[in-house]
Amino acid sequence: MTHRRTSSWGNGALIAAVAVAIGASVVFARADQVERIGADAQDLSTLERASAETATHRASLVVAFAATGMDQDVLAGEAAAEAVLAAERIVGLLAELEVPREPLVVFAEDVLSSTIEVGDHLQAGRTDIARQLVDVSTLPKVEQLAQAIGGEAGIMASRIAGERSEAGSLARTASFVVALLVPAMTVIGFRRVAKRRIERERLEAELIRQQELSQAKDHLIAGLSHQLRTPITGIYGFADLLLTYPDPDLLEEGLATILKESGNLRRMVDDILVAARIDADSVGYNPVETSVAEVVDRTLSHFLRLGTLIKVDCEPCLIQVDAARLEHAIRNLVANAIGHGAEPIQIVGRAAGDVYRLAVCDSGPGLGPDAAANPFRAFANDPASVTVRGSLGLGLSVAKTLIEAMSGTIEHTRVDGTTVFAVTLPTAGYRPG
Repeated sequence: MTHRRTSSWGNGALIAAVAVAIGASVVFARADQVERIGADAQDLSTLERASAETATHRASLVVAFAATGMDQDVLAGEAAAEAVLAAERIVGLLAELEVPREPLVVFAEDVLSSTIEVGDHLQAGRTDIARQLVDVSTLPKVEQLAQAIGGEAGIMASRIAGERSEAGSLARTASFVVALLVPAMTVIGFRRVAKRRIERERLEAELIRQQELSQAKDHLIAGLSHQLRTPITGIYGFADLLLTYPDPDLLEEGLATILKESGNLRRMVDDILVAARIDADSVGYNPVETSVAEVVDRTLSHFLRLGTLIKVDCEPCLIQVDAARLEHAIRNLVANAIGHGAEPIQIVGRAAGDVYRLAVCDSGPGLGPDAAANPFRAFANDPASVTVRGSLGLGLSVAKTLIEAMSGTIEHTRVDGTTVFAVTLPTAGYRPG
């Protein structure tokens, strides 16, 4: 089996090497042919320019003799000079050809000499001699030169067309060899390796996902087992105590404890239910015009009954939110301030244009370094920690999700010993005076 696999790899490598060699040869041949096409195209352009100059030469001679017949000696001289310049340009262009064509150059130089002689006769006033020279010698030579240049240009154009056709065939061959055979052999050689690598990466990613799910589940179970037990124990214990010993002195303390722990229990259950609906993308929202003051009053009623010191300074305003969802978010922020901060808790609200900014502040020690780095991450605190009672580590995460779902924002800052959670929400377009 090993020998057969090695032989297969060897044959594949040999075929690939042959394909590369063929492709390289074709590519080099195509490059040489492209270079020849470029040189021929340059020469064709030069011949076309020379042909145009012959037309200029003939026209200048005609103008020169027409001006002489009208006693326009100055115009005749200028036209004759232009004919000489046109002849010189023809000689220069033919001398620039990539592939030398000596017969054409010699022919053009003969035309130039004849044109100079015509100009000399015109300048000396020998118009009849100049006209005879043009008719008998100069113009016939120019016509022959123009035909020779046109014939050479036709041959050049035909050759370029043939070379382009052949280059196209070479290009298709090169494209086939380089773009098909070589990659095909490479794919055949490494297909199994790539397939194994992709499968390994998929399995590793699935393993990591399963590990994260398992850790999240363990985290949640640990938090539930510890944090839910605390309020349930308090509620059960004080209820049993009040039934067993109906002492009036214990009644107020017992009922306050039951109220507090039942509030913690309710908040944790609400967070668990909302977090589950968030994961399932099934949380419903019903944004309506809502009074900030009414939402804040309902939210704080539970905490105020427990004797929590909270200072409220909220400017009256109507906002566009789901009142129940906003109450849940504010309740979590206040509970966080109580659990991690110190009284008094301050709630400050101000309207600014089309938004309303509501801040929950406390002067406590704030969140720990790990939690402060990303306070809105679920399970930001250790759910089994006895220092954070009544918390699963879901409160701030749930609050952030609820606020952002209502087109709002929330941010955490720590300034001069004060922890601030600031919420920004859209107003309803109305602000009482």
